[in-house]
Amino acid sequence: MRDKICELHWNAQPNERGECSTCERQHEESERRKAALTEKTQAATDNNHALSPRFRSKTLDNFRLNTAEDVDVVRRQKLALKKCRDFIDAYPKRTGLVFIGGTGTGKNHLACAIVNELQKHRGKSFTAHVTTAYGLIVDLKATWDRTPREDGSQRLSHDRMIEHLKKIDIVVIDEIDAQFGSDTDRLLLTHVVNLRYEWQHPTIFIGNVARGDLKKHLGDRIIDRLFESDAGTEDNPDFIVSCVWPSHRRNGGRAF
Repeated sequence: MRDKICELHWNAQPNERGECSTCERQHEESERRKAALTEKTQAATDNNHALSPRFRSKTLDNFRLNTAEDVDVVRRQKLALKKCRDFIDAYPKRTGLVFIGGTGTGKNHLACAIVNELQKHRGKSFTAHVTTAYGLIVDLKATWDRTPREDGSQRLSHDRMIEHLKKIDIVVIDEIDAQFGSDTDRLLLTHVVNLRYEWQHPTIFIGNVARGDLKKHLGDRIIDRLFESDAGTEDNPDFIVSCVWPSHRRNGGRAF
């Protein structure tokens, strides 16, 4: 019996689907293009929802100075705004920023304003991811579970999630003061931040911490990398944005 012939390419058909080697190559290329398009679409979707509704309208311009306080508070707030604008102007040359201070001082407002400003200037292709230190660790650990989901779909692998995180243009990690459960948790965070450092993608950290406690929460390696691209001094580094002033929530919401 004569071999069947592919009607498209006039080659002998090697498989049960009636596809010749040329058909198979074209099919594989088509699948790769579909996967790439899906990944780009998902990245755009993730970017549009990187910020929660509360923070999507935050800008540096609508951060209102608390003029009801003394002149020193206003001076510190203006310095915080300047550090944010300097970071935007230098992007992506800076390793990152760390917003410190008490609750209700506008740390998240300023960090999310940076994301909004960068997306405005760099277009919708600019990607961002906003999470908490705890949420990031939980998401990373969840990738170790390789059992299929209830709908039968496969879970995102650990390697693919790491690959995704290292290539996002900017990542904001809130609540760095939340205690880690183990040394593994701290190693996971350091690994992600280090990869982003190597790929020259900045990371912004937020925490209700004092400056003296930063190494306790971030570790020496992350602090050292933040210093590398810093234009300030060791006593007054530019990467630390100190939001030390009264909470606007306890002040009738007159600030921000």
